[in-house]
Amino acid sequence: MNKIIVNKIIMIRIMPENYDAWLAAHNAGEQARLEYGITEGPLYRDVKNPNVALVTFHVDDVERARGWFQDERFKAAMKRYGRVEREFCVGERK
Repeated sequence: MNKIIVNKIIMIRIMPENYDAWLAAHNAGEQARLEYGITEGPLYRDVKNPNVALVTFHVDDVERARGWFQDERFKAAMKRYGRVEREFCVGERK
């Protein structure tokens, strides 16, 4: 019998005013995101627009993971790196 692995994935297209400041804040939040069941996936930088990135997170519980975006640590980081536009996609990998 084949084992089926199901992972939920949150992909976020990030468009920050300052990519380097955003990336530093993003990297600093890795441990805190683990508290919400979020593990890091690949991060891609747009070739045509280096101020745009695609972040991939692996999660077991999407609702729990969404809590990270209400966490005070996330909100404080947002203030440090300025305005950011985000587009969210949620999917499953089987």
